Amino acid sequence: MKNPQLQNILNQSFPISSKSINMRLVQVSDASFILELRSNVNKNKFLSPTTQTLKAQEEWIYTYKQREKENKEFYFVIESKSGEKLGVVRTYDFRDNSFCWGSWIIKDEAPADTAIQSVLQIYIFAFEILGFEQSHFDVRKQNSKVIAFHKRFGAKIIREDEDNFYFIFLKKDFEITKTKYKKYLTPTDMGGGYARYISNQYLLLLKHTFIVKIDPNLSHYTLQKAS
Repeated sequence: MKNPQLQNILNQSFPISSKSINMRLVQVSDASFILELRSNVNKNKFLSPTTQTLKAQEEWIYTYKQREKENKEFYFVIESKSGEKLGVVRTYDFRDNSFCWGSWIIKDEAPADTAIQSVLQIYIFAFEILGFEQSHFDVRKQNSKVIAFHKRFGAKIIREDEDNFYFIFLKKDFEITKTKYKKYLTPTDMGGGYARYISNQYLLLLKHTFIVKIDPNLSHYTLQKAS
């Protein structure tokens, strides 16, 4: 992660807000929701085995929160704008310039665009806020729907073994993908992570000193002394 202002940005970046969803960090109180999702036989066939008790799930979240505190991993609950829990997704395995994401489960009753919006927001968060240059992940060969999804998104298979395909997805390719899926994004999403950060947070950080003027296409912004 090479963003020099990372910690300040992270302190102000949650929850992540998109067109019709929010993504907030997992809390211990979400254990029963996560356990329900991961225990669903239609959802967990391609996931790592889950802890089978509420207590074990709570304990896992306690240990995860320490990794979150150290900026090693971020686990999100996906919610509607009214606060209904729709799913979960996680970023982890941070390397020099690459991150992995997974543990992605959307409940059956969620709106149809929840999946695409949550993936777009994960990539915006990891590429434009955390500062990674690529994503790496693997998908079970039997998981044909998810494989097709990643290929449509622009990810490339770099190798395979008996059970899995191994993908990478480059930040430069995501810029193309964002344009393709722009109907699911806000103007701030299209403008990049720093534009998101400043446009969402400038009143907290600068309102007593500066006026922030953001270009209509959100490609740049300027600071002007307040009168």
